[in-house]
Amino acid sequence: MIQATLQHHDSQENLVSTSAKVMSAYVYIFLVGSLFGNFASSNLNQFVLWVLGPCVLFYILSKNVSKITKLPIEIKLFGALLPIAMFGLINVEDSDGYFRYFKVILSNWLLMIMVFASVERPSEIKLLLKSVFFASMTVVLLSVFIKDPTQDATDEYYRLTGITGNANGLATFSRIGVLLALFYTFTSEGIIRRVFYLGLIILCINVIILTASRGAFANILLSLTLFFIFRKLSGGRLIMALIFAYLLYLMFLTFGEDLFGDTYLYRRITRNESVDNAVESEARISLYFRTFDLFLDNPILGAGLNQVKKKLGSISHSDFLDIAAQTGIFGFIAYFSIYIRLFRRIVKNWAFNNKIYNDFSSTFFMTLFVSEIIYGISNPNWFSQVNMFILAIIITHYSILDKQSILLTRQNRLFRNAPSFSPN
Repeated sequence: MIQATLQHHDSQENLVSTSAKVMSAYVYIFLVGSLFGNFASSNLNQFVLWVLGPCVLFYILSKNVSKITKLPIEIKLFGALLPIAMFGLINVEDSDGYFRYFKVILSNWLLMIMVFASVERPSEIKLLLKSVFFASMTVVLLSVFIKDPTQDATDEYYRLTGITGNANGLATFSRIGVLLALFYTFTSEGIIRRVFYLGLIILCINVIILTASRGAFANILLSLTLFFIFRKLSGGRLIMALIFAYLLYLMFLTFGEDLFGDTYLYRRITRNESVDNAVESEARISLYFRTFDLFLDNPILGAGLNQVKKKLGSISHSDFLDIAAQTGIFGFIAYFSIYIRLFRRIVKNWAFNNKIYNDFSSTFFMTLFVSEIIYGISNPNWFSQVNMFILAIIITHYSILDKQSILLTRQNRLFRNAPSFSPN
């Protein structure tokens, strides 16, 4: 039965539906063309989000209307943030900011539905990942070669913002570029292609350094470490490897000055005394406590969307705390449950994923999933289009695995219960 499933999988491997192709093209336009930033057009942004987006959604659902009733629980939970967030409106001081954030949740939820409805097979997952990769590399390359005239690269506190107009936004695209380039490095055939993708990894890491994003830099170091750990180790050896990785990180803080001492990123990580007091006051720990206090002030309904930035003067720099403070305990439970249920799917389907596909698939998606969670420690992922798209791909991938696993179990049960017709 497993062999039959493998044969069926092989026959479906290269099939790609028109819906998946349309979605792939839209994703590229969505991630690149709708950027807010110094080089983006607000009119283009609104056109992509609220004109082109609904057209693509209508087309995909018209081809796959039955899938709207089969949405994974994770996508339903994200959609639940919309009615939950409405209750926080009574506490809002900035209604314009509230509705702008509300539209972000709505657009990200619709994006998740579009991803799930357009994909039926692994080849289509690969196509969407390729589209994200091309979008990430487009943003990175344009940001490197198109200079922002308002920035001075010789400034002591220079942070590359690129076409996104935001250093952390550019670091997010670079981080995704590293992870997907790693995927193509291991799945590509030929030394030239692998060297090419390794070069892109180096480029993206260099861009992260120029953005001086501590969260993205630490995330990439940990993600690369976890990738190789998940491939080779388990049990006690896995724990020892994690401890060893942490020791390597400490070594970087001790000896990294020789390599990165001249970069603003290194000064932000080590917080050398040479850093200006104004920069030093950017203490994340203090911001986390203030965000938690804001949650305690309105634990049930939340302070309202965009009110963290309104009341604290800065974003919270924390995914789960940000959701809790803005949407209250029910919003936090809904959002946190997405990751809990998805983690259970990954663990549940680990062995099956290896049988139907290969161990690399399990390793890659687990690394991608853990990377998103860790990145959320220092960034509000729920507000990021590219991060929520990656989450939608992971959810859809494991929904496909769940479906195939159930089908295989039923086939095996029928096979075992079939009457025997052996001759007497």
